[in-house]
Amino acid sequence: MDFVSLVRSTRSNGVFEKKHVSDFIDFLDAPDWNAPVPPIRWLRKSAAPLGLAGHLSVGGIDVHIAVLPAGVFEWRGTFDGRILCLQLEEDDVGIINGLPHPGPTISIGGRSSRFFGHWRFPPNLLRAACAITVPAALVPAGWPPPDSTFVTLQADHLPMDALRGLLHDLVLVAADRPDDLRSAETTARWRDRLLDAIDRLVKAPGTKSTQRDKQLCDRFESVLERIEAVFPRKDAIEELVSSLGLSEKSLYNTVKQLSGMTPYNLIRIHRLLAARRAILRSPPGVLVKQCAIDSGYWHLGRFSKEYARYFGETPSETLRRRTRDAAAAPTPEKATVDG
Repeated sequence: MDFVSLVRSTRSNGVFEKKHVSDFIDFLDAPDWNAPVPPIRWLRKSAAPLGLAGHLSVGGIDVHIAVLPAGVFEWRGTFDGRILCLQLEEDDVGIINGLPHPGPTISIGGRSSRFFGHWRFPPNLLRAACAITVPAALVPAGWPPPDSTFVTLQADHLPMDALRGLLHDLVLVAADRPDDLRSAETTARWRDRLLDAIDRLVKAPGTKSTQRDKQLCDRFESVLERIEAVFPRKDAIEELVSSLGLSEKSLYNTVKQLSGMTPYNLIRIHRLLAARRAILRSPPGVLVKQCAIDSGYWHLGRFSKEYARYFGETPSETLRRRTRDAAAAPTPEKATVDG
């Protein structure tokens, strides 16, 4: 069974915790199981099918498996250990920190390390990816030290296939025999096997470090930070160019290379996400019209069409759903649908 089918068919059972991605309305609200700061943020690029995310823990190591459509990933270390990122099935050409990486790769980072990546495949397809977090006390000697950007290793197929196979077996055990992973002795054995498989991959003779473009990553991070401040403005593109000291061509190339999107599309998605946050989180009586304007939309007909295309429901439907959810809560809230 492939990973996409496996995650879809597995139910939460106290060992394997699964969440639907339908509520990932920010860069990423999840997976943040037990983490004060989410190590992963994700932005889907289009109105693609939404996927699932699962999590399990073995002997102090956390394994996050996500089944997602094409999107832009930002991974950032938030603890003293290592985060390891890899694809679990087909080796699509990934753009990692601004550079293409064909074939099997594993990316390793630590506290404050950055990873910007996106996949080159049609947005209506789902792919399985994995993030493994290893506490500092468990990190074997010889792994790449933490850096400002993730280190991406081009790996041989044999050790990569062995690691993927072990992860597949681990999820199967969590799904079919969860009691096997409730004892400290058993989880310690799985932890040791997982660490050994990763260590063999990292230290395999054919594994080699790939190039990184730190300057490009710095520039893109500045663009993302600035977008958060200027996306509601009509002249957002001009303001980005002016405030960052970039030419329009340099801005376009930076955003396109790191995210696979144009600056305008990246700003548009920020506007849609901001509008949805406002609709879902504003005080009772909020108007959809005001949420749209505050998020940078002045043409309400266009806003409604783009919103429905991206989220699969109209703004008014989002607000009505929020009203229904609030009515079911102990303290009901009222909301006003406008437009």
